[in-house]
Amino acid sequence: MKLNPDDAVFSIGDAVEIINAGSGKTIRDYDTFGITNFKKNPRGDRIFSRNDIEYLKNLRNLNDCGFKLKALKFLVDYLKSKKQNPVDFINNFSSYCTRKKYSEKQKK
Repeated sequence: MKLNPDDAVFSIGDAVEIINAGSGKTIRDYDTFGITNFKKNPRGDRIFSRNDIEYLKNLRNLNDCGFKLKALKFLVDYLKSKKQNPVDFINNFSSYCTRKKYSEKQKK
């Protein structure tokens, strides 16, 4: 049996550990600000797929590159208004920011 990357199998504790967030508050803030909308189990606990974890990693990376919650919220809302998938855009943009940050470090 092969695991589907969209199957929600991780708890918020797992997600915090994987993305090195420090606490679940970071992830809950993404939901509260409307940046994300993760699935919940019948008890109301957030649950995450491998794709969700990748998205969270990229959100954290953008945060490390200087994007604050308000900026991420603005970006997500803008992309939705243009009928673009914010997850795909953020995953690609995060990769770009990482490469740029790495190349700037190499120049120093």
